[in-house]
Amino acid sequence: MRRLAWVACGLLVLSLAGPFAAAKEEGKAGAKDKGVKEGGEKLKGYYAIMVSTLNLSEEQQAKLKAVLEAREAALKEWDAGEKGQKLAELAKKTDDAEARKEARPLREERQKLELSFKPKVMEILTPEQKVKWEGQLLYTQMMARFKKVEPTEEQTGKIRALCDEAGKAAGEAADEQTAKKVRDDLAEKITSDVLTAEQREKLKAKPEKPAGKDVKKEKGDKSGGA
Repeated sequence: MRRLAWVACGLLVLSLAGPFAAAKEEGKAGAKDKGVKEGGEKLKGYYAIMVSTLNLSEEQQAKLKAVLEAREAALKEWDAGEKGQKLAELAKKTDDAEARKEARPLREERQKLELSFKPKVMEILTPEQKVKWEGQLLYTQMMARFKKVEPTEEQTGKIRALCDEAGKAAGEAADEQTAKKVRDDLAEKITSDVLTAEQREKLKAKPEKPAGKDVKKEKGDKSGGA
């Protein structure tokens, strides 16, 4: 249970990053062989998807590399500082509730620093590329959101189209609250217009509890009554 609390904390911090972080995670799993060379090696994951999806020019790729190098330098400096060292120590105390509580704002601060480079990345893109990329971010998040119902190939195509349409609105969102409304409205439209009745019911269903937990509880009850 205590380890689950650490996971929950991590998911909360990730939620602050919004779809930007979600696409980054998708990229790690889905773009191993795509990318652009950076210092003799390929960019992988999130930025490989960006280069491939948006067909970035050589000039844009060079600017992207510069932003990423600046981001990595900033994160390394933070990690080497007092707060970074403190977070590293707290992360080792997996069974300490107070340590988890103390680590949370530090994790959020580091996440905020990382995300502060997003505007610099977006400045590299043309208006058309920005809209297309926002659509990609939405698509990433929606596919994760509806993974449970296993969309068909045809449904996946429809979800992609709806995400591309919503890309402009997402890019124009002035704050996270507005951006969240765009995502929620999109999810509602996908649910009502794309999913089948059976899939909608499956989406509402609560996950079943692992059988092992009930067995352990039963054993505990028996031993307690012996």
